[in-house]
Amino acid sequence: MDYREGNTISFKLTEILEKKLRFIALMQQISGVLLVISGVITCIGIFSAIFGIPMAISGYKMFQTGSSLNIASRTQSGEEMVATFENMHGYWKFTIITFILSVLFYLVFLMFGISAGIMAAKGLH
Repeated sequence: MDYREGNTISFKLTEILEKKLRFIALMQQISGVLLVISGVITCIGIFSAIFGIPMAISGYKMFQTGSSLNIASRTQSGEEMVATFENMHGYWKFTIITFILSVLFYLVFLMFGISAGIMAAKGLH
């Protein structure tokens, strides 16, 4: 199978589906803005910027997803629907990066805390 050739997916865009798509688009835009704000606030700390930057980027991608979906629902544009999925791919990619970095960051500080506690306990005896 040649993956460069596209397949066609078609569906009927009813009035109800269009309203639901617009609602989803609005929620994605709101979530994207809140995620960007959270990412920027997370970047205040030097070490926390490690996962604040990908968080802000994923928020931007989520906002773009909502914008593309909104345009696709109004214009019934297949290109905008493709852009919606491409932006959603970027959102999930940066969300996974943020999650992995957050877990690693947590584990490093957990190990630091445990070793500091062991050192303190040895120093008390």
